[in-house]
Amino acid sequence: MILDTNVWWRYLTAGRMAKETRRRIEQARAAGRLQVAAVTLWEIALLVQEGKLRIDDAVPKWLHTALARSGTTVAPLEPETAHEAARAAATLSDPAGCQIVGTAVHLAVPLATRDRRVLECARRLGIEALEA
Repeated sequence: MILDTNVWWRYLTAGRMAKETRRRIEQARAAGRLQVAAVTLWEIALLVQEGKLRIDDAVPKWLHTALARSGTTVAPLEPETAHEAARAAATLSDPAGCQIVGTAVHLAVPLATRDRRVLECARRLGIEALEA
């Protein structure tokens, strides 16, 4: 399962989330299948730099700790992911959202998001999209 940036942050901070989505995230974690797209790390770093997120450590160290604490691994940006992300760009204007959707499509795994446009795009591309 791929978590988008907002959902990963909510998971890390025990933020509000649909109960069924949280249950599915916990199942994926227990099975060692919980991931974020590589672009999610960049989005977190950018949000910190812009002052929109506050963290208690240097960004690289915080990201390593957050990944370990949440049982999440990083899905790399592979050539196939880039191809699927480009397909997503037909309906999404956000490049990071495209990469997140492209990652889920390439890996053929569910995607958890709160973004309606990402939900619609993922479903259009044949991926199970869980509304968080």
